[in-house]
Order: sequence, then structure tokens, then C-alpha cells
Amino acid sequence: MKQRRDRLVDTVPMLALVWAPLLSLVWAAPAITPIHAIQGRGATATAGTFTVEAIVVGAYQTQGAGQLRGFFLQEEDADADADPATSEGIFVFCRGCPIPVSVATRYRSPATPASSST
Repeated sequence: MKQRRDRLVDTVPMLALVWAPLLSLVWAAPAITPIHAIQGRGATATAGTFTVEAIVVGAYQTQGAGQLRGFFLQEEDADADADPATSEGIFVFCRGCPIPVSVATRYRSPATPASSST
């Protein structure tokens, strides 16, 4: 029995070497899209699904009628562009807001832009 256990232990590092590159392909972090690239210069946001990472500057996650049900994100200064026609902030609406956020923390989230007048 000891021989079999030794053989199994010897194969574990080899499996890790084989699977590690595959896992890095599967679990690679998504590309971060700057908020100004999503908001753009026009009246509507760019269509698609993006991952944003920015600082929470306002948290209004209370659910119910008359509530904002979301939070505001703003790009860090280092990630902002110099174009005054684009926005560096965005509101993230969430149904149920399953992950509480706190002001002044960095937050990463996948998002699909939608315009709303309400």
C-alpha cells in the first residue's frame, strides 16, 4: 500500500504542471473596460457587456419603491482620460444588490449598459 501512495504523490506535481496552464486560460481575469469607453462622447452608452473596476463613491443599495437600488462608481484619476466630453462615472443598478459595497472601496463588476430616464 505504501508504494501506491508514493506513486500517487509523485504524480500530483506532474498533474499540477499540466493543468496549471489550462487553468490560467480558463480562469484568466476579464479585461477591464474604462468607464469613459463605455459612456463615450454621445448621448448613449456603447452596447455590449463589459467589466468595470472603479471606486465606489455613493452606495444606495436599499431596495424598494422610491430607492435608487444601486451605487455610483468613478474611475481612479490614473485611469481617467483627458476628454471633457466623456464621463468617468457610472451608476450601477442592481436588483437585490447581492453584494454590499462601501464608499471608497474598489469594486469590479461585469455590466451591461442601459439608458434610463427614471
